[in-house]
Amino acid sequence: MRVGGNFNCSCNNLKSLKGAPEYVGGDFDCSFNKIENINDLTTTYIGGDFYCYGNNVTDEDARILKEKGIVQGEIYYKDTDDFKKQLFRGRKAVSAEEAANFLEAHPEFKNDAAVCTEEKK
Repeated sequence: MRVGGNFNCSCNNLKSLKGAPEYVGGDFDCSFNKIENINDLTTTYIGGDFYCYGNNVTDEDARILKEKGIVQGEIYYKDTDDFKKQLFRGRKAVSAEEAANFLEAHPEFKNDAAVCTEEKK
């Protein structure tokens, strides 16, 4: 399967990326699943950025994805400042507690909060 734009499978309790589209023309977001190993990723080309926050992704995994030339953009997998910047732009999934804590600390984002929480079934 080919996806010409962005592909988002975040917040779905996925344990594997097997069966993901072979080609993603834009960003690929698989954040906040239960992925144990991204080495089974079936995607061979990601034209944009790869978001994999909240999963078991190591520095070595990210290095391999870049070396193979799969990800053309950046790889985001560590909960750092870039995570906070992206958090309420409709891209990231967080627990209800994390969202509440973030909104309490950063009230300027309250009108932009578009997150999925752990309660999503």
